[in-house]
Amino acid sequence: MAIAMKIPFFGNDREYLEHETLFSETSKEVWSSGQYLNSPLVDRFEKKMANYCQRDFAIALNSCTDALIFALKCLNLPPRSKVIVPNFSFVASATAILHNELTPVFCDIDPNSFMLTRSELEKVYDSSCKAIIMVSLYGALPNIADIDSFANERNLHIIEDAAQSLGANLNSVKAGSIGSFSTISFDPTKTLHGTGTGGLLLTNNEKFYEMAKQLRLHGKSKNEGFNVLGRKSLMPSHDALLLEKKLDLLEGWVNRRNLIAQHYDNALKDSNALRPAFRHQFGQHAFHKYVLSCNTKETRDLLQNFLTKKGITTRVHYSKPINKEPIFENLEANTPNVEIICERILSLPIFHELRDEEVDYICKALIEFQTL
Repeated sequence: MAIAMKIPFFGNDREYLEHETLFSETSKEVWSSGQYLNSPLVDRFEKKMANYCQRDFAIALNSCTDALIFALKCLNLPPRSKVIVPNFSFVASATAILHNELTPVFCDIDPNSFMLTRSELEKVYDSSCKAIIMVSLYGALPNIADIDSFANERNLHIIEDAAQSLGANLNSVKAGSIGSFSTISFDPTKTLHGTGTGGLLLTNNEKFYEMAKQLRLHGKSKNEGFNVLGRKSLMPSHDALLLEKKLDLLEGWVNRRNLIAQHYDNALKDSNALRPAFRHQFGQHAFHKYVLSCNTKETRDLLQNFLTKKGITTRVHYSKPINKEPIFENLEANTPNVEIICERILSLPIFHELRDEEVDYICKALIEFQTL
């Protein structure tokens, strides 16, 4: 039987078609200026992002990975100090710790929200721990009040890995505004993205800000000397200008994703086998991903195969705990919730350019699967 629709997981090509004039005008402005790096356009974008995220300082970088690495480097922690990180995230949340010759401590997560909780942090903490990488996953924030109080009681730095959550908030606290540092990603998979890779480091500490600016240009200081070991991590002017203009569209895109999520929620409301990730009542989800959890691995695999046959592209984020990647082979983790979740989750398409008829088609497929 022929597939009625073919629905991709991402819609970047559709975004270009919808905003072609914006893309072309941006390119013309940058190319005609001849200032491709370290330009006033980058400075302007940084100020706009700092204001948006309610931070004092923002540093545009080549990637969110570099932002995480620089954040830890600015803290200047003793070698081999421990940094707590959830065992369920993109691998960069933890590899940034290795880049600083620090020790990851892998923490379990809440089985409903898939993020850190105070109770799980308490299980892994010891006095060697100096910081927490708090991942805001799939476009949502964890219980930040609990995590913040836990960290404050133990004098721990929080680095907010907000790579996926720009545009989200919880109890009026915005993603990008939490902890000693926040990090943002502008990769093509993100709700707000440039034409390639890109990242942002945010802080309220002027000393950290000045240090990060040095790090992004090989450690170059104001007196033109190189007195710290840095790397080249610059955001091109073109992406800075494009992201500045697209930031004005973000709220509408997030609202569209929330509307799509409501349709998916309705399609799943009577299911005992499929459930969406937990969401806080008093907050805004950015829906970088719409992730559902199945009652068993077998159900997840059956659902994914069923949707594939319907022409609906799905993904698994993430298929195994971070510590099971080869680079972490010598590091143990007691994270049973992560083990289970990795086998049961599935991500549905939720890019804001999805058409109403495509959303309806996906919802009907979800309902049909529940009747099998």
